[in-house]
Amino acid sequence: MRKMNKIFISLAIILFLSSPLFSKTQNIIFSLAQQGACYTIDLDTFLTYDAIWNYDCQEKNPIVRQYIDNIYLTLAINEVVKYVITWGTSEIYKHNKILGWVAIISVYAIQTFAFYHHYEVRRSK
Repeated sequence: MRKMNKIFISLAIILFLSSPLFSKTQNIIFSLAQQGACYTIDLDTFLTYDAIWNYDCQEKNPIVRQYIDNIYLTLAINEVVKYVITWGTSEIYKHNKILGWVAIISVYAIQTFAFYHHYEVRRSK
């Protein structure tokens, strides 16, 4: 299991540091909010694997459960999700700034729920 942790951490660091920011907006604050939202996706994945490996938990999301055992696929899907979030919110922001902010804040709201769930799992173990 330790070898798997090292592989995952190495890959995750590479993807985290090389995570491209495809923002098309000129607003630096909105671009930073997008980047932060992308980092919440990475953090959620790290916490999920930590819970599976160290707390004997299982993935509850039925979609993610299908591929969570394949670390490489999970990280690749994360990169696609981060690209879609950044590109999509940039496109929304171009046409409607308020709706763009609502979209990016929605990502944070969803991730906050996930982080709370991770916290509760660790507290109960």
